[in-house]
Amino acid sequence: MLRVNQLKEITEKPLDRRIVGKLNTGFGDPIDYISGTSMIVLLNKAFGPYYSMEFSEPRVVNYAPVSSKKGTFTPSQVVEVKCTITVDL
Repeated sequence: MLRVNQLKEITEKPLDRRIVGKLNTGFGDPIDYISGTSMIVLLNKAFGPYYSMEFSEPRVVNYAPVSSKKGTFTPSQVVEVKCTITVDL
C-alpha cells in the first residue's frame, strides 16, 4: 500500500518549477518539459527500485522556422524520445 500512496503523491503534487524547463517551438507559448535526469531523480525518490523504463527510438521533430541573425529562416529541430514508465505496485 505504501507504493500506491507514493504514486498518488508524485502524480498529484505540483512539480518544483526549478526543474521544469521551457522549449521554444516557434508556435506561440513555450512548452514545459522535464529533463530525463530530473525525471529519474524524481522516480528514484518516489519508487526506489520498484519501477522500470522503456524508451522509444529517438526521432527528429521539425518546428516552425526560426529567424536567424542574418535574416534567413531555418527550421528549429528537436530530438524527441518517449518513455513508458511501469511502477510495480
